[in-house]
Amino acid sequence: MGWSFVHRDSSQSIADFFKTELKSPGRYEVLDCVVVKNEVAYLAVRHTNKVGVSVVGAVVCLLEHATREYNNFGYKDIHETMGPAESECPERILKQLTPLESAAYQSMCSSVDYAKDWRDRCRSNLPRRIRLKAGDRLRSLIPVHFGNGQVLTEFVVKDARRCVMTGADGRLYKLSRDLINAHCEVVG
Repeated sequence: MGWSFVHRDSSQSIADFFKTELKSPGRYEVLDCVVVKNEVAYLAVRHTNKVGVSVVGAVVCLLEHATREYNNFGYKDIHETMGPAESECPERILKQLTPLESAAYQSMCSSVDYAKDWRDRCRSNLPRRIRLKAGDRLRSLIPVHFGNGQVLTEFVVKDARRCVMTGADGRLYKLSRDLINAHCEVVG
C-alpha cells in the first residue's frame, strides 16, 4: 500500500478528483470528501458487494503536492479498518458512515475493532461547541479577566448569538466563542 502519484489539473478540486479517481461503477462511490489542512482528505465511500449490499465506510487519504512535476498530486489511501493515525475526521463525514454494529458492515469489513478505535479517536477530537440560549447560566472553569479590572467566572447569557453576558456586577460582557467552547459549562 504505497503512494500513487498522478496528474491533477489545477482547476479540479481534490473532492472532484477523488470522486472520479476512486469511482468503480457498481462497487465504490465517493459520497463526500473533506480536506483538512491541505494534507489529509477524509472520504465517505459507499462499497457495494456482488449481491448488492452496501455500506459506507471512511477512507483517509494522505496528500502530497508536487507542483513542479507533471504527476503533481500524490495520495495514500487508508481504510478506517486499517486504523489510520490521522484522526481529525469532521463530523460531517462521520455522520454518513454505516454503524459498525450493523450486520452488513461486519460481513463486508474485517477489523471492525480498528475502525471503532479510529472513529472513537475522531469523535474525541471534534471541537466542542456549547449551545447557548438567553437566560442560561454559564460558569467558566478559569477566571476571566476584563479590561475594567473585573475577574469573573459566572455569567448569565443575554444574547446567545453575539455571546453577550451579564456579570455578577450587572454589567454586560462579551466572551469569545473559543473561550466559551474550551473553558465554560452551562450550569442552569
